[in-house]
Amino acid sequence: MEEAKRLFTEFKSHYDRNDLDRCLHLMNELKMIMLTKFGFIPPAQLQKGQVNREIFLSRQILEYGTLLSLKLGDVTTFERSITQLKSYYSDYGPYLPESPERYPILGVYLLHLLAENRIGEFHTELELIQDHNNRYIKFSIHLEQYKMEGRYNKMWSAGDNIPVHYYEPFLAKLIETARHDIGNSLETGYQQLTMDEARKLLMFGENKKDVFQKFVKERGWRVNGDNINFTPEEQPKPSLGALQLITQCLKYAHELERII
Repeated sequence: MEEAKRLFTEFKSHYDRNDLDRCLHLMNELKMIMLTKFGFIPPAQLQKGQVNREIFLSRQILEYGTLLSLKLGDVTTFERSITQLKSYYSDYGPYLPESPERYPILGVYLLHLLAENRIGEFHTELELIQDHNNRYIKFSIHLEQYKMEGRYNKMWSAGDNIPVHYYEPFLAKLIETARHDIGNSLETGYQQLTMDEARKLLMFGENKKDVFQKFVKERGWRVNGDNINFTPEEQPKPSLGALQLITQCLKYAHELERII
């Protein structure tokens, strides 16, 4: 226990200095201690008002591990950490003090699911969260509503009120997902638009023209002067060569002869 506390104190010091390599090394050591030296205590054996120090420290370690994975952009580890943390928030929650990191972490997980278009999982996780009025949870709820209602301008302006900095990459990915949704609608509703009209509908500002052109190229849209054509270019029908045509005719004749 004392070794874990010492390593965790050292970890937080390096975390504050953004020394991510050292943080990752220390986090691996801390998780190994949790696995090999911390005993498993079922929630049924705990009493309210008596905080188990190992469980409390384990939750802190997992929370910082989750935040570290966000800094590293490691989505796989982030999801795995969330799965582990949810047990501490639900099963062990009544026996631990409220964590200030709980709702920011759960809120960014909801935003992650929304950005991945995993709407079913989003609502499943939301049902497990008690306080929907918490500002971190409400932020993700509002974004999901804007997305479902097609109020994309509200999604864009949400970046001005982001609750904590590590939400930013997930919000950016959500906006990218929304742009592709708009792109699908443009392909369905229009044959062509001017470049300027399409740029504005896709919410690319004047200073994002290069990014817009890259988006157009990725979508495979055809640019003719100042216009974008959304209909795919017709491909010439392949013609059969003379020898191939003769061979195919002979094959049909042979098959017909067998039938007769």
